[in-house]
Amino acid sequence: MKVSMLAAAVAMLWAGAAMAQTPVPQAWTTDDPEGQRGQFQFLGLRIGDPVEKAFPDWKNQKDQFGYPICQTTIGLPGFLDCAHQGLRRTVDGIPRLDYQGVEVKFVNLRYLGGKLAGFTMGFDSANYARLAAVLQRQYGKPFGIEQALWKDRIGHAFNTEIQVWNTPHGDMTFKERWVNSDSGMLMLIEPAAERRYQALR
Repeated sequence: MKVSMLAAAVAMLWAGAAMAQTPVPQAWTTDDPEGQRGQFQFLGLRIGDPVEKAFPDWKNQKDQFGYPICQTTIGLPGFLDCAHQGLRRTVDGIPRLDYQGVEVKFVNLRYLGGKLAGFTMGFDSANYARLAAVLQRQYGKPFGIEQALWKDRIGHAFNTEIQVWNTPHGDMTFKERWVNSDSGMLMLIEPAAERRYQALR
């Protein structure tokens, strides 16, 4: 009896060791040859992951101001937008979001039918170059870089840069300016989810 219990314990230890040695899925990067680029992920999340992976208690979870972490949008059935809080750190008593050493304004994860359909990340345009370096270390060189003229509502024009990665889930765009002259955006929304979103709007 003791021998069988010992054997079972050894088997469990071996099983645990095998699980611990299971390789982490290779992250997607354009530095690898096509067909060998691994799985695309953002903050350790993959398109199609259930909302509970990032937000186990999404129905009740609140941010530091007491607002719900996840919210639905009236008139857009099936869609859920959740503010990612995992990057938050405090500097000089002030909470900040830190993406790989670069301060960002927000990270929003969009879900459709409870599955991750995309994300947006806002940042100060002044941090564009630093964030570009971080993204290229993560994802490799973008497939395209273009220079464009961005105009605000008043008509003032600004030179802006746009980088694009053609991921397995649609284009991930990285824009130096987006909402206003001082704010940029990193964005990827799975094309079918984006079409549904626009149709419902």
